[in-house]
This record gives sequence, structure tokens and C-alpha cells, in this order.
Amino acid sequence: MSVMRNTFSGTLSASTNISTSYKTHTITGLTSETSTTNINYMNPEASIHFLNALYKTIVDTGYGDAIKNDDEYSITVIGFKFFVFIVGSNGISPNIYTTGTTSSFSSSGSDYINNYSSNSTKKELEYNITIRGDSNHISIYYGSYNNSTAEHFLFSIAKGKNLITSSDIYMFGRNISNSSYIYMREKNDLYNCFANGVSNPLDGYTGGNKGLNTNSKFVCVPQLAYYNTCLIYSMIKGNSAVFTINKYYKIGNEIYFNENGYLFKVG
Repeated sequence: MSVMRNTFSGTLSASTNISTSYKTHTITGLTSETSTTNINYMNPEASIHFLNALYKTIVDTGYGDAIKNDDEYSITVIGFKFFVFIVGSNGISPNIYTTGTTSSFSSSGSDYINNYSSNSTKKELEYNITIRGDSNHISIYYGSYNNSTAEHFLFSIAKGKNLITSSDIYMFGRNISNSSYIYMREKNDLYNCFANGVSNPLDGYTGGNKGLNTNSKFVCVPQLAYYNTCLIYSMIKGNSAVFTINKYYKIGNEIYFNENGYLFKVG
């Protein structure tokens, strides 16, 4: 896997009325195997455009086993399934839903449609998608017409291991390497998150541990989470005095990206 950034544009059909085009889609099995959750989203044309764009970028990044389902607006990658919709009122932007929580993960309100307002007839789509990750981790970022260079956090997924039970786990959220609320669950237990909207589950801050504060050395340790009970495979913790945020580093034969003080592998 690696890093990929794609830019997309398009025009919604003339029949699309931005202010009245919202529909309802029912997701079955979001909070339990038989649950039904209604999602208010922008018309299928708008949501499918972003679903296809996100899927293309995921595949272009190297996730060849990714699966897309247009009927349910879902993508499955590294074995993790999530749902993609375009929603919003004051601004229209992509939102992600997944099993275990009814919370949506969004991109901080970065507009999907150019010059949107409640009475607008503008229908031009201008946005970009950036993806970083490897076979055990994927981070998705989104930017729109009003800031073509921005990378707003959208959704991240990381594989790991529960060191107490030896179970395979997922850690996921809008941003898994910052103070944003994130979730953790076992791979085969879709509806019971043992970390449910936790802030800062990655124990300790970079530079906050004395063993890492060696300014003349690149000191790294495996990244643990949730009271040091879970190992996150593709992340390492490094010394903040040495590693600069938003830069890439070659460590051994592998490439890491430093996002908000935490490093994850991208190649």
C-alpha cells in the first residue's frame, strides 16, 4: 500500500434540487443483527458519485481486495465494512457509518457541492480524496472546492491484537491519531465496542514518556492502546522532539507518516 490523492469533479443532473433532494436509506444490522437505522442523505446521484470516487481511490492506493456495494452504499476494505452517504444542511459533506455505533464520522463540514446554500441551484462537484495506509491500516482524508489543498479527516481503520485475549481487533474513527473520539471492537464481534467513543485511547503522548526523550536518536516503540492492552500493528510511537508532524520517515525498510505525533506505516 502507499499514498494516493485523487481529484474528482462532475455535475449533478438538472433535475436535482439541492434544497429538497434528501432521501431516506435504511441500514439493516447497524447496531444489532436485526436493527434498522434510517439515514437521511442527499439523493442517490450525489452519494453514489462520492461512493465511486472513494472506492476508486482505495483501489488505486493498492487495496485490491476492496468491495463496493452500490445498493447499500457500502465499501469493505481490510475486512472492515462501512457505509458512505452525502449529508448535511448548512454544508454538504460525506459521512461514514459502521456497525457498533449510530454515530456518523464526517469531514468537518467541508462542502461537497460548489457554492452550496439552502436555495442554491449550483450542482458542480469539486473535491479530492487522499488515502494513506498499508495492509493493516487505512486513513481517508477529504478536501473540497473551497480549499483544494486541505486534508480533512474523514475515517480511519486500524487492525490490532488484544494482548489479553489474543483476539483480532479493529480501532476506527474519524481520526485515530488525535484526540477525536474513536472506537475499538473485536473483529468477530460487530456490536460490542469495548472502547466506545474514547478520547485519546493511544496511551501516552509522544514525547511524554521519558524513555523516548532522546533528542539525538530516533527512538520508537510499538504502539499500544486502551490501557496498554491492545497492540496496533501498523503504528509506532516516536519521540516528538525528533519526528516532525506531517512528514514521512524511512525506518528500516519501511516508510511511516507522522500524523499528529503518531506514526503509521504507508509502505
